[in-house]
Amino acid sequence: MPLNILITGAGVSGPVLAHLLRVSNPSHNITIIERSPSLRLAGQQIDIKSHGVPIIAKLGLRDAIVSKRVNETGAEMVDAKGRSLGRFGIDEAEGGEKMGVVGKRGLGFTSEIEIMRGDLVRVVVEGSLGVQRRVEEDAERGKKDYETQRAKKREGNGKGRETSVGTLTYEFNKTLTSLSQHSDSVTGKPAGVTVTFSTNEQKTYDLVIGADGQSSQTRRLAFSSQISNSCFHSLGIHTAYYSIPSLPSDLSTLARIHISTSQRAVMTRNGDRDSTQIYLFTMASGDALRVSYKQDIVAQKAVWREIFTGVGWQAERFLDGMDKCADFYACELGQVKLPSLYNGRVVLLGDAGYCPSPFTGLGTTVSLAGAWVLAGELARHGDDVDGALEKYDGVMKPAIREWQELQFGDLGTFFPKGRWGVWVLENGVWVMDRLMVRQIVGWVWGSGVWVVEKLGVGKLVRFMVPKKEKDGGWKLPEYPELGLGALA
Repeated sequence: MPLNILITGAGVSGPVLAHLLRVSNPSHNITIIERSPSLRLAGQQIDIKSHGVPIIAKLGLRDAIVSKRVNETGAEMVDAKGRSLGRFGIDEAEGGEKMGVVGKRGLGFTSEIEIMRGDLVRVVVEGSLGVQRRVEEDAERGKKDYETQRAKKREGNGKGRETSVGTLTYEFNKTLTSLSQHSDSVTGKPAGVTVTFSTNEQKTYDLVIGADGQSSQTRRLAFSSQISNSCFHSLGIHTAYYSIPSLPSDLSTLARIHISTSQRAVMTRNGDRDSTQIYLFTMASGDALRVSYKQDIVAQKAVWREIFTGVGWQAERFLDGMDKCADFYACELGQVKLPSLYNGRVVLLGDAGYCPSPFTGLGTTVSLAGAWVLAGELARHGDDVDGALEKYDGVMKPAIREWQELQFGDLGTFFPKGRWGVWVLENGVWVMDRLMVRQIVGWVWGSGVWVVEKLGVGKLVRFMVPKKEKDGGWKLPEYPELGLGALA
Protein backbone atom coordinates (compact mmCIF):
# COMPACT_ATOMS: atom_id res chain seq x y z
CA MET A 1 0.00 0.00 0.00
CA PRO A 2 1.45 3.39 -0.96
CA LEU A 3 1.64 5.82 1.95
CA ASN A 4 1.32 9.58 2.09
CA ILE A 5 4.30 10.48 4.30
CA LEU A 6 5.51 13.75 5.83
CA ILE A 7 9.09 14.05 7.09
CA THR A 8 10.07 17.13 9.10
CA GLY A 9 13.73 18.05 8.73
CA ALA A 10 15.99 17.97 5.66
CA GLY A 11 19.21 17.24 7.54
CA VAL A 12 20.78 13.79 7.23
CA SER A 13 18.32 11.22 8.55
CA GLY A 14 15.22 12.59 6.78
CA PRO A 15 16.62 12.43 3.23
CA VAL A 16 18.26 9.05 3.93
CA LEU A 17 14.91 7.66 5.09
CA ALA A 18 13.22 9.09 1.99
CA HIS A 19 15.87 7.42 -0.18
CA LEU A 20 15.24 4.03 1.43
CA LEU A 21 11.46 4.40 1.24
CA ARG A 22 11.56 5.32 -2.46
CA VAL A 23 13.66 2.24 -3.23
CA SER A 24 11.44 -0.12 -1.23
CA ASN A 25 8.13 1.25 -2.56
CA PRO A 26 8.19 3.70 -5.50
CA SER A 27 4.48 4.41 -4.97
CA HIS A 28 4.93 6.27 -1.67
CA ASN A 29 4.25 10.01 -1.76
CA ILE A 30 6.87 11.70 0.43
CA THR A 31 7.10 15.34 1.44
CA ILE A 32 10.11 16.69 3.37
CA ILE A 33 9.75 20.11 4.98
CA GLU A 34 12.62 22.27 6.24
CA ARG A 35 12.28 25.37 8.41
CA SER A 36 15.16 27.16 6.67
CA PRO A 37 14.72 28.96 3.32
CA SER A 38 17.09 26.44 1.71
CA LEU A 39 19.18 23.43 2.69
CA ARG A 40 21.15 24.17 5.87
CA LEU A 41 24.68 23.47 4.71
CA ALA A 42 26.43 25.11 7.63
CA GLY A 43 27.71 23.06 10.52
CA GLN A 44 30.86 21.44 11.70
CA GLN A 45 32.70 18.21 11.06
CA ILE A 46 30.85 14.94 11.67
CA ASP A 47 31.81 11.31 11.30
CA ILE A 48 30.37 8.01 10.12
CA LYS A 49 31.40 4.77 11.75
CA SER A 50 30.23 1.30 12.71
CA HIS A 51 26.66 0.62 11.46
CA GLY A 52 26.68 3.73 9.29
CA VAL A 53 29.40 2.41 6.98
CA PRO A 54 27.46 -0.45 5.31
CA ILE A 55 24.34 1.74 5.10
CA ILE A 56 25.98 4.45 2.99
CA ALA A 57 27.47 1.72 0.82
CA LYS A 58 24.01 0.21 0.25
CA LEU A 59 22.65 3.66 -0.60
CA GLY A 60 25.26 3.95 -3.34
CA LEU A 61 26.75 7.05 -1.71
CA ARG A 62 30.17 5.63 -0.86
CA ASP A 63 32.17 7.29 -3.61
CA ALA A 64 30.52 10.68 -3.17
CA ILE A 65 31.22 10.67 0.57
CA VAL A 66 34.80 9.45 0.25
CA SER A 67 35.52 12.19 -2.31
CA LYS A 68 34.52 14.84 0.25
CA ARG A 69 36.27 13.33 3.25
CA VAL A 70 38.08 15.72 5.57
CA ASN A 71 41.81 15.09 5.82
CA GLU A 72 42.14 14.72 9.59
CA THR A 73 44.61 12.21 11.02
CA GLY A 74 44.05 12.67 14.75
CA ALA A 75 44.27 15.25 17.50
CA GLU A 76 46.72 16.90 19.82
CA MET A 77 46.32 18.66 23.13
CA VAL A 78 48.01 22.04 23.48
CA ASP A 79 48.72 24.27 26.45
CA ALA A 80 47.88 27.96 26.91
CA LYS A 81 50.81 28.91 24.65
CA GLY A 82 49.86 26.47 21.90
CA ARG A 83 52.64 23.97 22.67
CA SER A 84 51.84 20.32 21.90
CA LEU A 85 51.36 18.06 24.94
CA GLY A 86 50.38 14.81 23.26
CA ARG A 87 48.86 13.32 20.15
CA PHE A 88 46.37 10.56 19.44
CA GLY A 89 44.96 9.41 16.12
CA ILE A 90 42.38 7.70 13.98
CA ASP A 91 39.76 5.32 15.34
CA GLU A 92 39.13 2.67 12.67
CA ALA A 93 35.53 2.47 11.51
CA GLU A 94 34.21 -1.08 11.33
CA GLY A 95 33.82 -1.79 7.64
CA GLY A 96 36.12 1.09 6.74
CA GLU A 97 38.28 -1.13 4.56
CA LYS A 98 35.23 -1.67 2.36
CA MET A 99 35.00 2.11 1.93
CA GLY A 100 38.51 2.32 0.58
CA VAL A 101 39.45 4.71 3.38
CA VAL A 102 41.79 2.64 5.50
CA GLY A 103 45.19 4.18 6.00
CA LYS A 104 47.66 4.47 8.82
CA ARG A 105 45.85 4.31 12.15
CA GLY A 106 46.49 6.01 15.43
CA LEU A 107 44.70 5.79 18.76
CA GLY A 108 41.27 7.32 19.17
CA PHE A 109 39.46 10.65 18.53
CA THR A 110 39.28 10.89 14.71
CA SER A 111 37.13 8.46 12.74
CA GLU A 112 38.22 7.27 9.34
CA ILE A 113 35.14 8.75 7.68
CA GLU A 114 35.05 12.44 8.61
CA ILE A 115 33.02 14.86 6.50
CA MET A 116 31.66 18.38 6.86
CA ARG A 117 27.98 18.38 7.75
CA GLY A 118 27.03 20.53 4.75
CA ASP A 119 28.80 18.19 2.35
CA LEU A 120 27.00 15.16 3.81
CA VAL A 121 23.61 16.89 3.66
CA ARG A 122 24.18 17.75 0.02
CA VAL A 123 25.20 14.18 -0.80
CA VAL A 124 22.19 12.51 0.88
CA VAL A 125 19.67 15.00 -0.55
CA GLU A 126 21.06 14.60 -4.06
CA GLY A 127 21.02 10.84 -3.51
CA SER A 128 17.32 10.86 -2.63
CA LEU A 129 16.47 13.02 -5.64
CA GLY A 130 18.53 10.75 -7.86
CA VAL A 131 16.42 7.78 -6.74
CA GLN A 132 13.27 9.77 -7.50
CA ARG A 133 14.50 10.49 -11.02
CA ARG A 134 15.22 6.81 -11.60
CA VAL A 135 11.78 5.87 -10.27
CA GLU A 136 10.14 8.32 -12.68
CA GLU A 137 12.21 7.03 -15.60
CA ASP A 138 11.27 3.44 -14.73
CA ALA A 139 7.62 4.46 -14.51
CA GLU A 140 7.77 6.10 -17.92
CA ARG A 141 9.20 2.92 -19.41
CA GLY A 142 6.51 0.94 -17.60
CA LYS A 143 3.82 3.22 -19.01
CA LYS A 144 5.05 2.56 -22.53
CA ASP A 145 5.01 -1.19 -21.84
CA TYR A 146 1.49 -0.83 -20.46
CA GLU A 147 0.27 0.90 -23.63
CA THR A 148 1.83 -1.90 -25.71
CA GLN A 149 0.06 -4.52 -23.59
CA ARG A 150 -3.29 -2.75 -24.00
CA ALA A 151 -2.89 -2.62 -27.76
CA LYS A 152 -2.13 -6.34 -27.90
CA LYS A 153 -5.01 -7.33 -25.62
CA ARG A 154 -7.66 -4.89 -26.80
CA GLU A 155 -9.64 -7.63 -28.49
CA GLY A 156 -9.32 -10.09 -25.61
CA ASN A 157 -10.24 -10.11 -21.95
CA GLY A 158 -6.72 -9.56 -20.63
CA LYS A 159 -5.75 -6.28 -18.97
CA GLY A 160 -2.42 -4.55 -18.87
CA ARG A 161 -1.07 -3.14 -15.61
CA GLU A 162 0.06 0.47 -15.37
CA THR A 163 2.99 1.28 -13.09
CA SER A 164 2.10 3.85 -10.42
CA VAL A 165 4.75 6.25 -9.25
CA GLY A 166 4.80 8.36 -6.13
CA THR A 167 6.48 11.68 -5.48
CA LEU A 168 9.34 13.08 -3.42
CA THR A 169 9.12 16.79 -2.70
CA TYR A 170 11.29 19.15 -0.64
CA GLU A 171 9.54 22.25 0.72
CA PHE A 172 11.48 25.02 2.47
CA ASN A 173 10.74 27.84 4.90
CA LYS A 174 8.00 25.69 6.40
CA THR A 175 7.31 24.24 9.85
CA LEU A 176 4.50 22.51 11.74
CA THR A 177 2.30 24.60 14.01
CA SER A 178 -0.16 21.92 15.08
CA LEU A 179 -1.19 18.33 14.43
CA SER A 180 -4.18 16.18 15.28
CA GLN A 181 -4.44 12.43 15.02
CA HIS A 182 -7.56 10.56 14.00
CA SER A 183 -8.61 6.94 14.25
CA ASP A 184 -10.41 4.48 12.04
CA SER A 185 -14.13 4.68 12.78
CA VAL A 186 -14.48 0.90 12.76
CA THR A 187 -11.30 -0.45 14.35
CA GLY A 188 -10.39 2.55 16.49
CA LYS A 189 -6.77 2.20 15.40
CA PRO A 190 -4.66 5.20 14.31
CA ALA A 191 -5.51 6.15 10.74
CA GLY A 192 -3.67 9.37 9.99
CA VAL A 193 -2.50 12.81 11.06
CA THR A 194 -3.82 16.20 10.01
CA VAL A 195 -1.15 18.88 10.26
CA THR A 196 -1.23 22.65 10.04
CA PHE A 197 1.82 24.33 8.56
CA SER A 198 3.29 27.75 9.26
CA THR A 199 1.84 28.75 5.87
CA ASN A 200 -1.68 28.05 7.29
CA GLU A 201 -2.13 25.08 4.94
CA GLN A 202 -3.70 21.92 6.30
CA LYS A 203 -2.97 18.43 4.98
CA THR A 204 -3.54 14.87 6.11
CA TYR A 205 -0.87 12.16 6.06
CA ASP A 206 -0.78 8.46 6.78
CA LEU A 207 2.47 8.91 8.69
CA VAL A 208 4.44 11.86 10.10
CA ILE A 209 8.15 11.36 10.84
CA GLY A 210 9.99 13.84 13.04
CA ALA A 211 13.62 14.11 11.93
CA ASP A 212 14.01 17.69 13.13
CA GLY A 213 16.77 17.37 15.68
CA GLN A 214 17.38 17.53 19.41
CA SER A 215 14.87 20.36 19.92
CA SER A 216 12.22 18.71 17.73
CA GLN A 217 9.04 20.69 17.20
CA THR A 218 7.36 17.50 15.97
CA ARG A 219 8.10 15.84 19.32
CA ARG A 220 6.62 18.76 21.26
CA LEU A 221 3.42 18.63 19.21
CA ALA A 222 2.96 14.84 19.19
CA PHE A 223 3.81 13.94 22.79
CA SER A 224 2.49 15.30 26.06
CA SER A 225 4.24 18.39 27.41
CA GLN A 226 5.42 16.37 30.41
CA ILE A 227 7.12 13.76 28.22
CA SER A 228 8.57 16.32 25.81
CA ASN A 229 9.95 18.51 28.60
CA SER A 230 11.45 15.66 30.60
CA CYS A 231 13.03 13.68 27.76
CA PHE A 232 16.09 15.94 27.47
CA HIS A 233 18.82 14.89 29.90
CA SER A 234 21.48 17.59 30.06
CA LEU A 235 25.17 16.68 30.34
CA GLY A 236 25.78 20.04 31.97
CA ILE A 237 27.91 21.13 29.02
CA HIS A 238 27.23 24.03 26.66
CA THR A 239 28.90 24.42 23.29
CA ALA A 240 29.25 26.96 20.49
CA TYR A 241 30.33 26.14 16.94
CA TYR A 242 31.49 28.48 14.19
CA SER A 243 34.18 28.97 11.53
CA ILE A 244 36.88 31.59 11.05
CA PRO A 245 39.37 32.25 8.21
CA SER A 246 42.41 29.98 8.39
CA LEU A 247 45.95 31.10 9.01
CA PRO A 248 48.98 29.16 7.71
CA SER A 249 49.54 27.90 11.25
CA ASP A 250 46.07 26.29 11.20
CA LEU A 251 46.82 24.11 8.20
CA SER A 252 47.22 20.80 9.98
CA THR A 253 45.63 17.39 9.73
CA LEU A 254 45.35 17.37 13.52
CA ALA A 255 42.49 18.72 15.57
CA ARG A 256 43.80 20.78 18.49
CA ILE A 257 42.33 20.82 22.00
CA HIS A 258 43.09 23.28 24.79
CA ILE A 259 41.68 22.77 28.28
CA SER A 260 41.61 25.84 30.51
CA THR A 261 40.54 26.86 33.99
CA SER A 262 36.95 27.75 34.99
CA GLN A 263 35.60 24.65 33.23
CA ARG A 264 36.37 25.83 29.70
CA ALA A 265 37.82 24.08 26.65
CA VAL A 266 38.55 25.11 23.06
CA MET A 267 38.99 22.87 20.04
CA THR A 268 39.96 23.70 16.46
CA ARG A 269 39.74 21.52 13.35
CA ASN A 270 40.98 22.39 9.89
CA GLY A 271 41.98 19.35 7.82
CA ASP A 272 42.31 20.54 4.25
CA ARG A 273 39.73 23.32 4.35
CA ASP A 274 39.95 27.09 3.80
CA SER A 275 38.32 27.84 7.15
CA THR A 276 39.07 26.70 10.67
CA GLN A 277 36.29 25.24 12.79
CA ILE A 278 36.08 26.58 16.34
CA TYR A 279 34.40 24.66 19.15
CA LEU A 280 33.89 26.26 22.56
CA PHE A 281 32.83 24.07 25.50
CA THR A 282 31.97 25.05 29.05
CA MET A 283 30.35 23.62 32.16
CA ALA A 284 30.09 27.05 33.77
CA SER A 285 27.52 29.89 33.46
CA GLY A 286 24.74 27.50 32.50
CA ASP A 287 21.90 29.78 33.63
CA ALA A 288 23.21 32.77 31.65
CA LEU A 289 23.67 30.62 28.55
CA ARG A 290 20.16 29.15 28.76
CA VAL A 291 18.73 32.66 28.90
CA SER A 292 20.86 33.71 25.92
CA TYR A 293 19.49 30.91 23.73
CA LYS A 294 16.16 32.75 23.71
CA GLN A 295 17.86 35.93 22.47
CA ASP A 296 19.35 36.92 19.11
CA ILE A 297 22.75 35.77 17.87
CA VAL A 298 24.46 39.04 18.82
CA ALA A 299 23.38 38.65 22.44
CA GLN A 300 24.46 35.00 22.47
CA LYS A 301 27.91 35.88 21.14
CA ALA A 302 28.30 38.53 23.84
CA VAL A 303 27.73 35.94 26.58
CA TRP A 304 30.21 33.51 25.03
CA ARG A 305 32.82 36.27 24.69
CA GLU A 306 32.47 37.15 28.36
CA ILE A 307 32.90 33.50 29.39
CA PHE A 308 35.90 32.78 27.15
CA THR A 309 37.89 35.97 27.54
CA GLY A 310 41.27 35.00 28.98
CA VAL A 311 40.98 31.31 28.11
CA GLY A 312 44.50 31.29 26.71
CA TRP A 313 46.06 30.04 23.47
CA GLN A 314 44.61 32.19 20.61
CA ALA A 315 41.57 33.34 22.55
CA GLU A 316 41.36 36.87 21.16
CA ARG A 317 41.65 35.69 17.57
CA PHE A 318 38.96 33.05 18.10
CA LEU A 319 36.60 35.49 19.82
CA ASP A 320 37.15 38.24 17.23
CA GLY A 321 36.38 35.65 14.56
CA MET A 322 33.21 34.70 16.44
CA ASP A 323 32.00 38.31 16.34
CA LYS A 324 32.37 38.36 12.54
CA CYS A 325 31.24 34.83 11.61
CA ALA A 326 27.92 34.06 9.93
CA ASP A 327 27.55 30.42 11.00
CA PHE A 328 27.47 30.69 14.80
CA TYR A 329 25.38 28.12 16.65
CA ALA A 330 25.21 27.41 20.38
CA CYS A 331 23.27 24.92 22.47
CA GLU A 332 23.20 22.82 25.62
CA LEU A 333 24.43 19.27 25.12
CA GLY A 334 22.46 16.30 26.34
CA GLN A 335 20.69 13.10 25.44
CA VAL A 336 17.06 12.49 24.42
CA LYS A 337 15.46 9.56 26.21
CA LEU A 338 11.83 8.68 25.53
CA PRO A 339 9.61 5.86 26.80
CA SER A 340 8.35 5.34 23.23
CA LEU A 341 9.57 6.51 19.84
CA TYR A 342 6.09 6.90 18.44
CA ASN A 343 2.65 8.14 19.37
CA GLY A 344 -0.14 7.04 17.05
CA ARG A 345 1.02 7.78 13.51
CA VAL A 346 3.82 10.16 14.53
CA VAL A 347 7.29 8.62 14.91
CA LEU A 348 10.67 10.14 15.78
CA LEU A 349 13.98 9.55 14.02
CA GLY A 350 17.57 10.40 14.93
CA ASP A 351 18.31 13.19 17.42
CA ALA A 352 14.60 13.97 17.74
CA GLY A 353 14.00 10.59 19.34
CA TYR A 354 17.32 9.41 20.75
CA CYS A 355 20.08 12.01 20.52
CA PRO A 356 23.20 10.33 22.00
CA SER A 357 25.19 13.63 22.35
CA PRO A 358 28.40 14.54 20.49
CA PHE A 359 30.47 13.02 23.28
CA THR A 360 29.53 9.53 22.10
CA GLY A 361 30.74 10.31 18.57
CA LEU A 362 27.71 8.43 17.24
CA GLY A 363 25.11 11.06 16.31
CA THR A 364 25.26 10.62 12.54
CA THR A 365 25.74 6.86 12.73
CA VAL A 366 22.72 6.52 15.04
CA SER A 367 20.57 8.56 12.64
CA LEU A 368 21.58 6.38 9.69
CA ALA A 369 20.85 3.18 11.62
CA GLY A 370 17.48 4.53 12.74
CA ALA A 371 16.51 5.39 9.15
CA TRP A 372 17.55 1.90 8.04
CA VAL A 373 15.43 0.17 10.70
CA LEU A 374 12.36 2.39 10.25
CA ALA A 375 12.38 1.98 6.45
CA GLY A 376 13.02 -1.74 6.82
CA GLU A 377 10.11 -2.31 9.20
CA LEU A 378 7.72 -0.26 7.06
CA ALA A 379 8.72 -2.31 4.01
CA ARG A 380 8.42 -5.59 5.93
CA HIS A 381 5.00 -4.86 7.44
CA GLY A 382 3.33 -3.57 4.27
CA ASP A 383 -0.17 -2.29 5.13
CA ASP A 384 0.39 -2.75 8.86
CA VAL A 385 1.92 0.65 9.63
CA ASP A 386 1.13 0.40 13.34
CA GLY A 387 2.91 -2.95 13.54
CA ALA A 388 5.93 -1.45 11.78
CA LEU A 389 6.16 1.41 14.28
CA GLU A 390 5.84 -0.96 17.22
CA LYS A 391 8.62 -3.15 15.84
CA TYR A 392 10.84 -0.14 15.09
CA ASP A 393 10.48 0.94 18.70
CA GLY A 394 11.32 -2.54 19.95
CA VAL A 395 14.34 -3.03 17.69
CA MET A 396 15.80 0.39 18.47
CA LYS A 397 15.47 0.38 22.28
CA PRO A 398 18.45 -1.90 23.07
CA ALA A 399 20.52 -0.11 20.44
CA ILE A 400 19.74 3.28 21.98
CA ARG A 401 20.79 2.10 25.43
CA GLU A 402 24.09 0.91 23.97
CA TRP A 403 24.70 4.08 21.93
CA GLN A 404 23.94 6.45 24.78
CA GLU A 405 26.47 4.89 27.15
CA LEU A 406 29.14 7.47 27.98
CA GLN A 407 32.43 5.63 28.22
CA PHE A 408 34.11 8.52 30.05
CA GLY A 409 31.66 8.57 32.96
CA ASP A 410 31.68 11.99 34.63
CA LEU A 411 32.68 14.43 31.90
CA GLY A 412 33.47 17.02 34.54
CA THR A 413 36.93 15.44 34.79
CA PHE A 414 37.79 17.15 31.51
CA PHE A 415 36.55 20.55 32.71
CA PRO A 416 38.69 21.44 35.74
CA LYS A 417 37.90 24.55 37.75
CA GLY A 418 41.41 25.50 38.80
CA ARG A 419 45.01 25.44 37.65
CA TRP A 420 45.78 22.26 39.56
CA GLY A 421 43.20 20.30 37.60
CA VAL A 422 44.53 21.68 34.32
CA TRP A 423 48.08 20.74 35.35
CA VAL A 424 47.01 17.15 36.11
CA LEU A 425 45.30 16.75 32.73
CA GLU A 426 48.12 18.33 30.73
CA ASN A 427 50.82 16.30 32.40
CA GLY A 428 48.71 13.15 32.24
CA VAL A 429 48.44 13.56 28.48
CA TRP A 430 52.17 14.22 28.22
CA VAL A 431 53.00 11.04 30.14
CA MET A 432 50.46 8.94 28.23
CA ASP A 433 51.79 10.15 24.91
CA ARG A 434 55.46 9.58 25.64
CA LEU A 435 55.66 6.69 28.06
CA MET A 436 52.55 4.60 28.55
CA VAL A 437 50.22 4.41 25.57
CA ARG A 438 52.01 1.67 23.65
CA GLN A 439 52.10 -0.56 26.75
CA ILE A 440 48.50 0.13 27.74
CA VAL A 441 46.78 -0.40 24.39
CA GLY A 442 47.14 -4.18 24.45
CA TRP A 443 45.66 -4.75 27.88
CA VAL A 444 43.83 -1.67 29.16
CA TRP A 445 40.41 -3.17 28.42
CA GLY A 446 41.40 -6.57 29.80
CA SER A 447 43.08 -7.50 33.07
CA GLY A 448 44.78 -4.12 33.32
CA VAL A 449 41.58 -2.15 33.92
CA TRP A 450 41.83 -2.33 37.72
CA VAL A 451 45.46 -1.16 37.71
CA VAL A 452 44.75 1.75 35.34
CA GLU A 453 41.83 2.94 37.47
CA LYS A 454 43.95 2.74 40.64
CA LEU A 455 46.62 4.85 38.95
CA GLY A 456 43.95 7.52 38.52
CA VAL A 457 44.29 7.80 34.74
CA GLY A 458 41.38 5.59 33.68
CA LYS A 459 39.29 8.37 32.13
CA LEU A 460 42.30 9.80 30.37
CA VAL A 461 43.08 6.39 28.87
CA ARG A 462 39.47 6.04 27.72
CA PHE A 463 39.74 9.46 26.05
CA MET A 464 42.97 8.63 24.22
CA VAL A 465 42.16 4.95 23.52
CA PRO A 466 38.39 4.62 22.90
CA LYS A 467 36.90 1.29 23.81
CA LYS A 468 36.03 -0.93 20.86
CA GLU A 469 32.52 -2.23 20.35
CA LYS A 470 31.62 -5.16 22.55
CA ASP A 471 31.28 -8.57 21.00
CA GLY A 472 27.64 -9.52 21.01
CA GLY A 473 26.50 -5.89 20.90
CA TRP A 474 23.54 -4.66 18.89
CA LYS A 475 23.64 -5.78 15.27
CA LEU A 476 22.11 -3.94 12.33
CA PRO A 477 19.17 -6.04 11.09
CA GLU A 478 18.93 -7.35 7.56
CA TYR A 479 15.95 -6.12 5.51
CA PRO A 480 15.75 -7.88 2.14
CA GLU A 481 12.37 -6.11 1.73
CA LEU A 482 14.28 -2.89 1.02
CA GLY A 483 15.54 -4.39 -2.22
CA LEU A 484 19.16 -3.45 -1.54
CA GLY A 485 20.62 -6.89 -0.93
CA ALA A 486 22.40 -8.19 2.15
CA LEU A 487 24.60 -6.01 4.33
CA ALA A 488 28.31 -6.50 3.73
